[in-house]
Formats: sequence, structure tokens, C-alpha cells
Amino acid sequence: MNTKQYFPLHALPIQIILISFSIFCSTSMQATKSHQLYVFVHGTVKPPEIPFSSLFQIMRDEIDSLLYKDVVEHLRRDTYYARGQAMQDLGLHPITLDHITERTSSHTVAQLYNIQLETQGIDTSKVLYYTFGWSGLLSDKKRYEASVNLYKELTQELNHLATQGIFPDIHLIGYSHGGNILLYLPEVRKKEKLQPFVVKQLITLATPIQRDTAFFVFDDMFQSVYNFYSLDDNVQTADIFSSKHQFFSKRLFFTANKEQLPEKIKQVRIRIIKKFRKKHTDTEKINYTVLTHKKYKPVYKDPGHSELWCFKSCTHYYRPSFPLNPFPFMIFLPTIIHTIQTHCPDLHNLTCSIAPTVHGMVFSTQKEKITAPFIEKTTYEKMKVISQLFEQTYCDYESQQSHTTQTVETAKRSYNERINRQRSTHKQNNAPNHEPRCHRKLYLKNYRKTLHKYAVTFNLTSTTKHLPYT
Repeated sequence: MNTKQYFPLHALPIQIILISFSIFCSTSMQATKSHQLYVFVHGTVKPPEIPFSSLFQIMRDEIDSLLYKDVVEHLRRDTYYARGQAMQDLGLHPITLDHITERTSSHTVAQLYNIQLETQGIDTSKVLYYTFGWSGLLSDKKRYEASVNLYKELTQELNHLATQGIFPDIHLIGYSHGGNILLYLPEVRKKEKLQPFVVKQLITLATPIQRDTAFFVFDDMFQSVYNFYSLDDNVQTADIFSSKHQFFSKRLFFTANKEQLPEKIKQVRIRIIKKFRKKHTDTEKINYTVLTHKKYKPVYKDPGHSELWCFKSCTHYYRPSFPLNPFPFMIFLPTIIHTIQTHCPDLHNLTCSIAPTVHGMVFSTQKEKITAPFIEKTTYEKMKVISQLFEQTYCDYESQQSHTTQTVETAKRSYNERINRQRSTHKQNNAPNHEPRCHRKLYLKNYRKTLHKYAVTFNLTSTTKHLPYT
């Protein structure tokens, strides 16, 4: 017997309501998730000099009583020091591009990021930029404390955005030891039992990979990880002071049993092509597709530690002949990451060679090479004008150096005053007792006096003969 099933008409309005509600929820979540949040974390503050006697205390992580600590704290509070990099005051601070009263390099970085994101079809009005400032001391203890502060402040900011219906994708960018602060975040969440959140992209740039923090990269908190490094960066592996479990730091993430890394981790070596070795090569007439041709042999000039993060006019470590002059490499992270996701998402340990003269890139492994466009010439020139205008107006290396010298002298005076106060307080707390002390002479005098009385009492003249009491 055939039975027919009929759809109940009285349930039709309920079905329509549920379908419309699900569509509304999906569209609203897509709208709120379209927001992007970038946080820049700077690295260790390098003082002009570190006394040799302080190195052993730095290795023991006992820096509270050192002149090094005072100098770094004064440099960190100085606005001149932050002019050449994405750095603002201590703590988490937004980078506002509207109603700028005093332009810093952080504003320039955000503006240059927006130019690249617009070419990718991203609505830059929904992109939020922040900087997180910390002490900059070469101390694992201070880095963990900074990570705790970052986690709490970022959670507070995310809760504030949630009240406005904004749930952004989080992109964290850490330079040098700023990357280790970001790597500490899963451990902070576990120890401090804080509200969890997910990081869409963790980007480490010239970060010293240490056993103290390296294995936190495998935590589910980080959905994808990009580790950028340069073999010409001699600073990245030179930290022999601030790690408890490792003498020299490394460039690459690793596993305990030398197993293959998870697919979410991409490690990218950075190379910059300065020119081509072939004679009579007119870069105006060739494009990026020739980068894989054998007859065009590139001449490389890879970035150093400062060239990965700082603008040209704010550090003497930036070479005038660097091909990306006047940009730091970190400016082009949005373009490079977007190109990796588009052209070679399956590559995990690769080399990115950038040729700014032909506006192209080559992503290579031991088995294959993939060419891709870099940034269009008109866009690149527009970005260059913005960067040069900022440097000419707000950056002067000579004045910055003189200002740094004055800041160091101020820090030394502050340190000497603090030491003198501590010494005076110590003297007051340990002031000598003014009662007469039993010195050797006084002891002998009292001893002879006692013997004299004893001899007189018992008529022992022979005893007192050699002990005159005078």
C-alpha cells in the first residue's frame, strides 16, 4: 500500500522563520568577522653600551640593580627612540589615522599596510592597528611579565569590541624578542587561567628561537604561523644571555624528536635581489617572469637585523645600498603572506627572493621555483613617497643620536642618585653602636687591673712584679 507524505502547512511559517534567522546569523557573522586586528610588538631596546661586569648578572636574570636597566628604561620612554619603528608608549595602544597630532612611524606603517590591503580587496575601514610596548630589557622574566600584560590588555580590548558587534581576526607581529612575548601567550593563558581567544596569524620576524618558548608554537591558540628570518642577521642567534635552557638561540622552529613540523607553520628565508649579473640588463624592459631563467643570475643583498624592522633614517645599521631603501622589510608582510597563500600554500620551508627592480618574487624550495608579482610600480612609488616624506619631516639621525646621548647621561645621573640614596639608607639602618667597644688595648688594661687587685688582696707581690698598673 502506497502512502503519501504531505508537508504540514501549519509548520511553514516556523520553517521560514528558522531559515531566515540562520541566513541572518551567517551574514551578520560574516560582516563582523571581516574586521582585521593587527598588533605590532617591538624587540629588545639596545643601549649604546653594556658594561662587561653587567653581563654575568644579565645571564642570571638579576638586572634590577644595574645601570643597564636604568639606561634602557630611559631610552624606552624617549619618543625619539620610537620614531623609526612601529612603537608607541608602554602597553597596548591603537594607531589612529584620523586627527593625527604628532605623526610617528607607527602611523606610516599603518598607512602603508592599508595601501597593500586595498590592492587585495580588503576594506581598510575595518582594519584595526595596535602597538604593544614593553620594557625592552634582555630578560626572560621581563618578557613573560610583558606577555601577561599583553594578554590581559588584548582580552580587555576584544571584549570592548565585542560590545560593538566586532569580532576581528587577530594578526600578531613580533620582531626579535617581541616574538617570544607572543609565543608566551598560550603559557600565560594556562598559568593565569585567563579568557581564551584564537590568533589567526602569528608572525615572528628575526625572533631568537629558544627552548623556553619554542614549543608553545604548537598550541591550538595559533591557527597559522609565519616565521621570517635572514641568514645575514647575526643578532638573531647571538643571544647567549637570556635563555635558561639554551646557550645560542636558533632561527627555525624545531620539534623535540626532529619530527616534521605541523602544516600550520611556514618558515620563510628572506633574500633581496639587488641586481642581475648579466651584462646590459635593462630592468625596465624585463618583468618578474625572468627570475627563474638561468641567464639572469641575481646578486643578493639580504637584510640585517635592523633592516627587517627599522626605517633607514633612524638607525646607522641600515645600509644605504640596501635594495628596499628606505623601507624596512616588515612593511611588505601583507603582500608576501597573501602571495604565499595564493601561489604556494603547500610550501612550508621555503625561500622568498624579492626583486624590487622588476617588481617580482620567487618562492623556491629544493624541488621547485614559483614566480609571482610583488607590488606594482605605481603603488611602490606611492609608498616610497610617503616613507620619504615621513623621514624628511620627522626623522633626523644626527639629532636622534645627540638626543640618545643626552638620555643616557640622564639615566646615569638617575642611577647614581639612586645608588647614593640606597647607600645612605643602608648606613642609617646599620649605624654603629656608640657604646665603648672592648678593643685589644682596653682588654689588656682591664686584664692587668684585675690581676693587680687580685695580687694586692692576697699579697702576691711576685705576681704583680711584672704587671705594673699604670
